[in-house]
Parts: sequence; C-alpha cells; structure tokens
Amino acid sequence: MVSRLSLLIRPPLIQVLVLTVVMLATIHPVFAEMIAEAQPREIDVMQSVQLQVRVTGTDDVEGLDLAPLTTDFDVEATSTQSQLRVVNGAVTSWVDLLVTLRPKRTGQLTIPALTLGNESSQPLTITVRAVASTLQDEIDKLVYFDISVDRSEVFVQAQLRYTRRLYYTTGVQIYGDLPGPPAIDNAVVLPLGETTQDITMRNDTRYGVLEQRYAIFPERSGQLTIPGFSVQSSVRLNNVRRGVQVQAADQTVNVLPIPAAWPADKPWFPAAALELDDDWSPDVTSIRAGESLRRSITIVAGSNTGSAIPPPATTFTSPLMRQYPETPQLEDDSRGESVTGRLTQNDSFVPSWGGTVEIPAVEITWWDTQARQVRLTRLPARQLTIAGAPPPALATDTPETVDTPLPASSASSEASGEGDSDTPRWWPIVAGVFIVFLAVIAALRLRRQPTPAADWFESARSATRSGNLQILKDALIRGAMVHYTAPRQMALQKLASEPEWQALIAADNARFAAPGPNPTTQRVMQNSLELARRLKKPAKLEQQSILPPLYSSTGVAAAVHAHRSRL
Repeated sequence: MVSRLSLLIRPPLIQVLVLTVVMLATIHPVFAEMIAEAQPREIDVMQSVQLQVRVTGTDDVEGLDLAPLTTDFDVEATSTQSQLRVVNGAVTSWVDLLVTLRPKRTGQLTIPALTLGNESSQPLTITVRAVASTLQDEIDKLVYFDISVDRSEVFVQAQLRYTRRLYYTTGVQIYGDLPGPPAIDNAVVLPLGETTQDITMRNDTRYGVLEQRYAIFPERSGQLTIPGFSVQSSVRLNNVRRGVQVQAADQTVNVLPIPAAWPADKPWFPAAALELDDDWSPDVTSIRAGESLRRSITIVAGSNTGSAIPPPATTFTSPLMRQYPETPQLEDDSRGESVTGRLTQNDSFVPSWGGTVEIPAVEITWWDTQARQVRLTRLPARQLTIAGAPPPALATDTPETVDTPLPASSASSEASGEGDSDTPRWWPIVAGVFIVFLAVIAALRLRRQPTPAADWFESARSATRSGNLQILKDALIRGAMVHYTAPRQMALQKLASEPEWQALIAADNARFAAPGPNPTTQRVMQNSLELARRLKKPAKLEQQSILPPLYSSTGVAAAVHAHRSRL
C-alpha cells in the first residue's frame, strides 16, 4: 500500500508543493502608502505640470479625490499604471496615478495633499512664472477673445444679449470645443442660433472668427456677473510651438428692478416690441344661429420668450352664444439676434339665438424696454349680428314675431281630427316629473364624486411652507380649474376677482424689486391658503340652459286645466 502511494507522489510534485509553502510563509504584506511628485517645479503660466501619485499596497485608486486640485489648477488628463514586484519573497504592488495640471494663475501655487483611506500624500509647491509682456503682446495678436454685452444695465426678466468672439490667425490650433452656455445663478440662458465661423481682416491681419451668442434673462435685480472662462490652444513663435491659455474676463451688468411706474395689479412683462393681431374664420360681422365662428389671437414679443407673455383675457359670457377657449400655444424663435416669443390663443364661438353681441376688446399691458415706459396694445371690440330667433327671455308676445309652439299632443290631435278623443292629456306632466327626478339623482351623484383637489391643495400648502411663489400660483390655478370645471384661461379670469390672488400677483412682482426673504410676501402666501380652502370646496351646481323649455309653465298649466275639465 505504501509503495503504491510513493509511486503516485513524484519528486517534481513534491518540490512544487514545498516551494509554494515557503513562498506563502515568507511573503511580507506592505500596507498602503502615498508618495506624490511633480515635474517640473517651475513652469510658465502657459505650460502644464505632471503630477505623479504612487499608491503602494493596493491596486484600487478609485476613491482618490482630485477635487482639491481644482482650486488653482485645471485637471486636463488622468491615467494609471499598475506594477507588481517580488524581491527575496517580498511582494510589492503599486499604482501610479498620472495627472496633467495646468495652473490658473501665476505665483507660488501649492498642490494640496490627496487622501486615500487613512493615507495622505505630502503637499507640493511649484512656481508659475508670468509671461513677459512683450511675448504676451505677441501672443495676444495671434489669438484672443472679444466679449461683449449689448447694454450695461437691463430690467429684471428682460433680455441681455451676450456675445463671444474668438479671433485666431494662421498657425493657431484650438484644442477642444468652445465652452457652452455660461452658468449664471438666478438667470435663464438661451443660445441664439448656432456657433458660426467666419473670416475677417483686422489691422491688416487675416483672422478666423468663431462666434457664439446667448440671450440672458436675469431673475433678480442687483449685480449680475457673467463668469469668465478660458480655452487651450497653441501658437507658433519663432518656429517653436507653444501651448497657450486664452482667457476671457468676467462681465458685470446692473439689473434694474420693476419700475415704480408699472401698475401693481398687472403681471410684469418687459419686451422690446409687441405685436397683437387676430384672425377670424370666417371673417364676417353677421352669422346665423347654429353656425360656428373661430378667432385666433397672436401675440408676438420681441426680446422675450413666449412663456413670459401674459395670457389675454378673452373669455366672456353671453346668453346668445357659447364660447369654447383652447389652451394657449407657446413658441420661441432664437435663430436671430434676439429671442422672439409667440403666444397663440384660439377660441370658437357657436351662436344659439338671434340678436347682437359685442365681443370685448383684448388688451395687453407691457413695459417697453427701449422707451422705458408702460404701453397698452389693444384689439378693438367686435360687433356680431346673429340671424335667428331671439332667446325666450327676450321674446315678445306679438303674434307676428313669435311662433308659439303647440304641445305635441294638441298638434297631433288637430292633424288627425281627433281633438275630442279620450287620449290622456296628462302625460306631459308625468314626463316632466320624471325628467326632474333624473336631474336630481344626477346632481346628487356629482356631489358625491370625490374631487381631485388633494394634489393641488397639498402643493399649495407645501409651497407656502417653502416660500415658493411660482408653485403656489400654479397650484391655485389648477385648483380654480377643478373648482369651476373650466379651462385655464377661464379659471384665471375667475381668480382675477379674488383679493388674495391680486395680493399674490403684487407680491410676485415685488420680489423682483427686493430679492431675498420678505415678511410681507410670507403673509400674503399664508393668506392665499384661505383662497385655496375655498377652492377646495365643491362649487354650487348651476343648471343653465340656453335652449327653450320643451313645455312652458303656461303650457303645462293649460294641459292640467284641460285634463281636470274632462274629469
């Protein structure tokens, strides 16, 4: 048995097992350690420095935070190299992290310590030399930025045009793309068209030009700072190519508050120009009852967006016709030198009775940013003549002008010559009672149906706690749409008569003039909850009909009297 086992275990296998055991016993673990080196230690402002961070004892450097480097440097590139070494049974592994840094300024700069787990590297100091003025002047003639704004001050929520132009000559290479839209707090930034490329002559030098244009709409008054930026490029000087950093400085603009001349009961709306037009289909001033009429109102605002245009007040009530407003359509055109906003409001009208109707005028109040004054643009009222029978409430008792319909039972009796037949005449009463019964049941069921007010009401309460005026206004509009079972435009018309809503609009306008916490605004928002609670309650059911009743009260009474006389 022993001889057979000795044959199975051959000498080479025994040697491998022994060597493995010896290596495992002699391995000395090396704990993590970080060593940082930077080359070169003295550079020009246009040059970059190579930072090498060696981490031993681990191959995982994913947790290494490079954010501290961004204070004084731009991190241009990173790469890693892993190695493993065994010397006299000691196994050592490390990872080299290579980081390319470009300084943001001149002087003595410190590469801060980096941390991985419990280990940290040592801080390093480098010297960044400024470029000689003569050399910098020569570089500035080869490649430079021209930054401009179209005005030194702008009204809050009005348009400010911001333009970047990069000029470069032959032999200049631009690395990467130009930066995107500037990141500005409390402002909306929209690109104007695409980045364009052109060729121009300046000081007898031929330049290529890259141009970017942006429309900026500040949301708060005060100082607005458009941050500067830089791009990397290289130039050829004395047959030697050198890397350069092309800088663009910050731009500062004064943002004006809502002027005192603006009416407090109107939503703030600045624009450089305004066009207000309507289109009728068919374009007539007289129409027959039952035919349809469509009106399309178009508002075009220069140097502002479609969402900034206040919706026109187009809804009205008339006993002669029904109105069916549609949701406004918003568009923005940013292909030109400025943003052009468009709002389109479509309404359909269906006359039911004859008569004359005056469709009210449409007015838009706006602030002319060029002339700096309040303007009112108006569409005149329109008289509409409707051919057809007048409504019952307006009808006269003159036989020549009024056709009094006979009850169906009487008409059929006269047609057949059976006016004295024994056919019951009381069935209209039963039918009327049955219809009223069905209407009452339907009304009760509608009252019991749950209203979808919970979502908007919770949004209103949450907005009041957080102080968000925009969310509160949106919640109240949705609540009015639910309460009145009306489209957005009609709901806004209903809200316009509420004192809490008027105070809320005034507070919204005032926040642009005085940014920051405002106790008055907080009180107004708290009061708006009372309006929200009223909207949360179901509206009273109102049954109005423009159609004449099938049987007038006089006709029903006559039918009852005739029936009793026969009994």
